[in-house]
Amino acid sequence: MKPDATFIIARILGPLLAICGVLLITQTARLLSAMTDFMASDALMLLAGVLDLIFGLTLLALHQRWNSFSAFIISALAWMMTIEGAILLLAPELIQRFAGLVLAYAQVLPILGCVFALIGVWLAYVGFIAGTLRVETVRTP
Repeated sequence: MKPDATFIIARILGPLLAICGVLLITQTARLLSAMTDFMASDALMLLAGVLDLIFGLTLLALHQRWNSFSAFIISALAWMMTIEGAILLLAPELIQRFAGLVLAYAQVLPILGCVFALIGVWLAYVGFIAGTLRVETVRTP
């Protein structure tokens, strides 16, 4: 039996979120500088919007489940990516206002990084360990 979409996507999003969380914790100044540069570039905002929309819609097409904590997190992230991509393309001024808030309250970034890292570690566990155990226990002789 193959692992289902939740476990496969958890294997991708888990390490990604964990690494991004550590980045938010350890390199806040670098991220704030990059955010300022990003907000000044309409081309980068358009590219990010297209990529966010592509990845969000792909996740939605592959995974629209709400039956477990991990499935909920993945589906919620898919919706957030899709919405963020649409906003970046259609109403970038909303993202710029939000970025202004982040820049004004930069001390929140390491806390957000801890949340991302914990969710990432959880998803990595689900994808690489719990998902593997589940597939092995379901096999029939």
